[in-house]
Amino acid sequence: MGSTPALDLQATPEDSGEASAANRSKETLCLADDHEDDNDPARLTTQPNDSNHPSAHETLKYSLLGPSLLKAGQESVDQSKLENGRDLSQFIVHVDCDAFYASVELLDRPELADVPFAVGRGVLSTCNYVARKFGCRSGMAGFVAKKLCPQLVLLKPDYTKYNAKAQDIRQILAEYDPRFESASIDEAYLNITQYCSSNNMLPAAAVEKLRQEVAEKTKITVSAGIAANTRLAKICSNMNKPNGQFILPNDRAAILDFMKMLPCRKVNGVGRVFERELAALGINTCGDIFDQRMFLSQLFGNKACHFLVQCYLGLGRTRVQPAEEYERKSVGTESTFASISDIGQLRQKLRWTAEELEKDLKRAACKGRTLVLKIKLHTFEVYTRQVVLPRALQQANDLYGYALPMLSKLEQDIPNMTARLMGLRCTHLIGSKRPDALAFFGIKSPGSTETSSNQNPDNRIEHEEIREPIDDDREWEVWPEAESDGGGILKARSRDCKGGSVAPPLQGPPLESELLISQPPAEPAVPEPRPHGKTITANPTSSSSGWGPLSEKKELWSCPSTSRGGGEFRRPPAKEDQF
Repeated sequence: MGSTPALDLQATPEDSGEASAANRSKETLCLADDHEDDNDPARLTTQPNDSNHPSAHETLKYSLLGPSLLKAGQESVDQSKLENGRDLSQFIVHVDCDAFYASVELLDRPELADVPFAVGRGVLSTCNYVARKFGCRSGMAGFVAKKLCPQLVLLKPDYTKYNAKAQDIRQILAEYDPRFESASIDEAYLNITQYCSSNNMLPAAAVEKLRQEVAEKTKITVSAGIAANTRLAKICSNMNKPNGQFILPNDRAAILDFMKMLPCRKVNGVGRVFERELAALGINTCGDIFDQRMFLSQLFGNKACHFLVQCYLGLGRTRVQPAEEYERKSVGTESTFASISDIGQLRQKLRWTAEELEKDLKRAACKGRTLVLKIKLHTFEVYTRQVVLPRALQQANDLYGYALPMLSKLEQDIPNMTARLMGLRCTHLIGSKRPDALAFFGIKSPGSTETSSNQNPDNRIEHEEIREPIDDDREWEVWPEAESDGGGILKARSRDCKGGSVAPPLQGPPLESELLISQPPAEPAVPEPRPHGKTITANPTSSSSGWGPLSEKKELWSCPSTSRGGGEFRRPPAKEDQF
């Protein structure tokens, strides 16, 4: 009986490549053609992961995204460029007070040392560590915290007391770094590199000394993290809470090992939603980020991809400066309150919020071009709406006028809307100080009261009425109409004008413009070319400027387009809709 020849089951690389490509094409077609039978159990079975049956993950990767797209995602992450920006020469410290509000309240009420209590009513601002054992956390609803801990004591916040205690702590921090950066009322960043060099101290010893000094002088305990940049220092400050410190050596290998096993949620900037999205890609720790980097830019954008790769490498900023030196991106205010469902009360709360935002904008000397409304319902669902303003606004009435339609639209979309938080925020800020355009050309503004000794040696007032600078945009909008008589002729501004006659000038030599008016008219001459149809005179007098009294003769302005031919036109009256 002859032996059966063995079958050669090993295919050539070319054949296997073609078979794999064919299988991928067939499976892609199956996914496209069989979309109607989503409930078919046969489609839910998985194929073995071999060369002839690629996995679903591999199929989506190469068939839907494509190899070229994945390669582009890998090349968009320039690790070498990021590594060139690594700075291991600085010692950055993040200082965080332990349960700050609760610690300040405990100084006045020591009987609450062993009692679970929290600061806040509707929403907990903070709670002591006794309450945290029951699951209470900052930002939790008060009724939820009461269910977790029925014996929880709720205290009303006293922000005046908290700010005073925070100022005492900042005075101590300034001794270690005069340019420390306040991240909030209870945390700050310091660069102690210069302090350690001047006092010949190790960073750990310097931070230990700082923490002891704060505890002795303010009776508040703080936790600290020491690392090469602000991102790592922030992570390290949470390692040994409360009343502890953690140092991460300024060594690249130590930093990479530390970040490799760090959960993504520990990084400042990764919230619950972003954490779930990363977990769906198999990214649970910072060490998983680099393996999935080809998907990050396509799914989350280049900015988020750059942020995540920096987290994987343990990179961050080393520059620490006062918060006032940073460019402000937005100004906003929000407040929590008892649940409100009445439409009238919601509008009153909106107007009060607009008035508070106006105060903050004036304090920051800026206006906003975009207005954002934030509403939190009694179910703790958050809704935000925004509108692009036609011009930069600062006044409370204007802010309320543009925020009210957004609130009304939410009331229509959400039947029986019950809110417990409301906030307004302005973005795309610009400075509220009005620039002096004439000063750019070396010309004093008409409202300026300053005169040089050469132009007015006797310091006499050339105009009886001087227009004050206007800061309110509404006044800028209405003044042309108020001073116009409908025919385009400005009314005389002098109080001494009666019957259309111009008031006599003050005592002293006549002005040059008045001498020119009193002279007989000269023979007409061919007009010379003038820039923009009108000659600008430095420091114009009352007769040549538009601010002083004018004669009864109708004013004619030269036309820029016909000035070379001597053409002139009559200035049209001001129109309100153009302002």
